[in-house]
Amino acid sequence: MGRPEAGRSQVNGLESDNALSTLMTMFSSLILARLKLRLVDPIITGTGVVKGRDVALVGIESDGIIGWGEAAPYPNYSRETIDDVWGGLGRHSDDILRGTIPDIPVTGAAAVDQARWDLAARLTNEPLWAAIGGVAHPVPCRVAVSGRTIDSLLAKVEHAVECGIPAVKVKVMPGRDVAFVRAVVEAWPHLDVAIDANASFDHTATEVFDAFDTLELDFFEQPLPRDDLRGHAKLRDRLDVPIALDESLHSRAAITQAIELRAADLLTVKPGIVGTTGVLEINHQLRDTEMAIRLSGLIESSVGRAHTVALTTLSDMGPADLAPTSFYLEGDSAQPSWESENGAICPRPDAGIGVDVDIEELEHVAVAWGRFTRD
Repeated sequence: MGRPEAGRSQVNGLESDNALSTLMTMFSSLILARLKLRLVDPIITGTGVVKGRDVALVGIESDGIIGWGEAAPYPNYSRETIDDVWGGLGRHSDDILRGTIPDIPVTGAAAVDQARWDLAARLTNEPLWAAIGGVAHPVPCRVAVSGRTIDSLLAKVEHAVECGIPAVKVKVMPGRDVAFVRAVVEAWPHLDVAIDANASFDHTATEVFDAFDTLELDFFEQPLPRDDLRGHAKLRDRLDVPIALDESLHSRAAITQAIELRAADLLTVKPGIVGTTGVLEINHQLRDTEMAIRLSGLIESSVGRAHTVALTTLSDMGPADLAPTSFYLEGDSAQPSWESENGAICPRPDAGIGVDVDIEELEHVAVAWGRFTRD
């Protein structure tokens, strides 16, 4: 049995490809701003500790209106660095202004794609979620939590619960595994709990996997190394807990292979990696399968999060990682930031992505800045 068909991706009644093609010769300027975002707390995973975020905002302008996207390569996840992205965007500014998405690092290309979609929706004065065929509804939040000790982990979960968050994703790794998760499940039996190993286990961890399987978890994300798709497929057949892939989906080719192998129940797809167009295309690929997309981010500002919010409105998306901006970041580059209402984030009726960037303020806070115009 296939999944229900989502609404067609349209902008103002036109097929998305046609709508975007009408903009290709209309870009008058490209705005690039490099930002350093401070985290509320370090993020601890099986691949290391992240203490801050380096991102680049991409603005594309037409008729005095700017559409925004965000490039946020994540340490030990993305294959490129922010330096790679920044250099690629600057070198290919002429190509971007001509309406093409050049061959640059994937998070940079995704940001350009996002900006084009935001601009298309703003020019037709409709929300991006409506432009792609979504239906606005409150989207339940899920936040990722980690801790070096069980007590520190429980403190972070308690903070999330006090903030009204209905679901968490616990970061696990060898040595911080079953006991940590069991403590969360026992302390909050009505909380929706998932786990994310960030590829830190291997096939020998069968006892750990079997113990996880008894905890009635929402899903188990990336238990095995990123290139072990066949191992994930076997684990999916053996365990009851749904298997999600994340780090394995580092390219469109890897995503296609994961689909062919039925390597997971959920594909954790990041708009910041494949862009809005990529999410829509992958969602189409999954329509005749039992698999679903689980949208997630790269710890971005409200610009990147806004694109994820829009995509969650499609009818056949799986459980999303959607957190209030303030849960991870001290400050933001866009307003209004995304905060939860009764444990959910609500898509906005405003045109485009529903947040605005103050250019003057952006120039003031950016660590690097560029504006390119057409000849």
